[in-house]
Amino acid sequence: MDSQNRYDVFISCKSEDYALAREIHDFLTSKNYSVFLADADLRKEGRARYGKVIDEALESAIHLVLFASKPSYVVSTYVEEEWRIFLEEQRSGRKSGNLLTVRKGFDKAELPISLRSTQSFTFEEYESIIDFLPIERKAESAIKPTPHPKPLPQSTPKSSHTYKVGDYYDDGKKQGVVFEVTPDGKHGKIVSLTESSEIRWASDENEQKRLIGAVDEYNGASNMAKVRYIDDWRKKYPTFAWCAAWGEGWYLPAIEELKKFTLDDAVHDAVNRTLASKGQKLANKGEEHWYLSSTDCYDTEYGCLMCEVGMDYGVAGLNYKDGIGYVRAVSAF
Repeated sequence: MDSQNRYDVFISCKSEDYALAREIHDFLTSKNYSVFLADADLRKEGRARYGKVIDEALESAIHLVLFASKPSYVVSTYVEEEWRIFLEEQRSGRKSGNLLTVRKGFDKAELPISLRSTQSFTFEEYESIIDFLPIERKAESAIKPTPHPKPLPQSTPKSSHTYKVGDYYDDGKKQGVVFEVTPDGKHGKIVSLTESSEIRWASDENEQKRLIGAVDEYNGASNMAKVRYIDDWRKKYPTFAWCAAWGEGWYLPAIEELKKFTLDDAVHDAVNRTLASKGQKLANKGEEHWYLSSTDCYDTEYGCLMCEVGMDYGVAGLNYKDGIGYVRAVSAF
């Protein structure tokens, strides 16, 4: 197929859902994705070419987003044919992209069994799907999670400016204080200017009692990607939601990232000098202040826990997931 007709995303939906699917189409288009939606594209071709156009679009699409406002729409004739074709291509290795579902008005458990293992979102969360639609050919696009989650999108400074630990960072989109840099000083990580008041790691009792796969100790972006798989994650995981609210690329730090700017004295002091100039501060060692990380774990004696840093003792430790503490968001540049 001609490269100009190559689609990044194929949106599959029943005709009754076109109006809502159009919102997803327009959102992705605004993010520079090439998107196929029959409502928007097929009418240009005429009904006689319907089957051929659909086949060509499916063949070229990297990802498929299935939207439905009713469980019955998922298994309607044309919709089911589209996602089953894509799923078979995916299983055979001919497609490496993702199949995502977006639901309005029903639970993930009501999806066909073949779709329950896919990343699924409520309609209210549909903007989060871009975290699972990596497009390598887009130089400006961030690297986003594939079936095995990788770090959330990171932006690059507009200039070739170099940074050192403790510098104030502002690229016009996000602001923070540098706490880690690459040897050339062009890339690194920043911590948010402010922190939460005491906040609970997980608010849902069922979620507090299970591992969610957020076990990365060095990259909180990977943990954030795992949490985004969970239905209503913003309500169930207030700490992650607070960090995500800072904008694209922000996440709850993994335990080793957290230790870097809280327990490393040189980094802590450099960051705090800049925070102080902004009227903010990190807790100092000796203060009764617990910072929560995104890393969860399992202890044979105590069960599911999460990792945190206690500034009063100056060490990393474990706590139950219903525990509360303070939160700082982190982002890479």
